[in-house]
Amino acid sequence: GFHTKVHVLLRVPSQSRQALCKHLQCHPHINSVYKVTSQYHFLAECIFPHISDFDTFLSELEQRFIPLEHESHFITEDVKREGFLAEQESLYRPLAG
Repeated sequence: GFHTKVHVLLRVPSQSRQALCKHLQCHPHINSVYKVTSQYHFLAECIFPHISDFDTFLSELEQRFIPLEHESHFITEDVKREGFLAEQESLYRPLAG
């Protein structure tokens, strides 16, 4: 299975942003890519079989997109996952009583 889930914030020079975005969109281990409003340009949700696969991915990015700034956050546990629609439905149910 896929045991390594990571959210990675990425920043590259403006002339490399479009190429990085396309690269992330086409990569098979990138689940989602977002443009963000912070010191970084993109947030990528990555899912890899092993942490070594993520390390290889990051090394390849560092070689291809120079300079690349990044910050990785490993997901250790899903505390709540995609509950928005489920919660919306419960808001419209009449209360028992």
